[in-house]
Amino acid sequence: MVQIELTILRVLMTVAMLAYAGYEDFKYREVSDWIWIIFAALWLPLDAYEIWIGNLSITSFALAIAFSAVLAIGGYIFSLFGEADLLAFLVISVLNPITPNLGLTPVLFSPIFFPLSIISNTVLIAASSVFLILGLNIIGEKGRFEGYEGLSLVGKLGLLMTARRKEIESVRGPPFEYPLESIKEDGSIQLSLWPDISDDSKATETLNQFKNMNKKRVWVTYTQPFLFILLLGYISTILLGDIILWLVTRFI
Repeated sequence: MVQIELTILRVLMTVAMLAYAGYEDFKYREVSDWIWIIFAALWLPLDAYEIWIGNLSITSFALAIAFSAVLAIGGYIFSLFGEADLLAFLVISVLNPITPNLGLTPVLFSPIFFPLSIISNTVLIAASSVFLILGLNIIGEKGRFEGYEGLSLVGKLGLLMTARRKEIESVRGPPFEYPLESIKEDGSIQLSLWPDISDDSKATETLNQFKNMNKKRVWVTYTQPFLFILLLGYISTILLGDIILWLVTRFI
């Protein structure tokens, strides 16, 4: 009975942590480090207790932490994750070093290695946002490529799947939206599919320059509330299992 109760507690604590962090990420794109410190501090003694009573293998615990650490640090180095994402991966592994056994059979495919399944599901959910953006662009205004008629078909498709052309006064700016258009030294405007999200002040300056030029619309790309998506990835892994492994076994 102790094992199932602790497992339920693990899941509830993880959902509560990611729900709060996801809300902060969605609203502000910034999360206090204290949330990770508090939850890790609360659960590490219980991990030690479960290892002591034999519910948790120290090898499984070490592998989960090591995998998440390598993934998070690598993603941070290559600017794929922010600091909050890095800490989230580590703390999720502290709370869930192995697949939570709630007596439920995943609908699709049982995870082989739970931390990896969480990441793969999260990435899949994040990637699926391109279909939402594409749909919004298809039903949106016409003339969206005005001034960029010479853009290649691949470039136009890339824009339609990752960006929106918005009224410049409605652009929220960093850290939520970043302009894909920039002003060159000769005063001309160039379009890029890869925004620079590392310099918020530069992006804000570009938007202000466009407003001073009375530019009406601008192509912008979004930053995703990754911690909210991570919550969806965690829940989907428990209920559905590893979606990518299911797709592989079903269609390949």
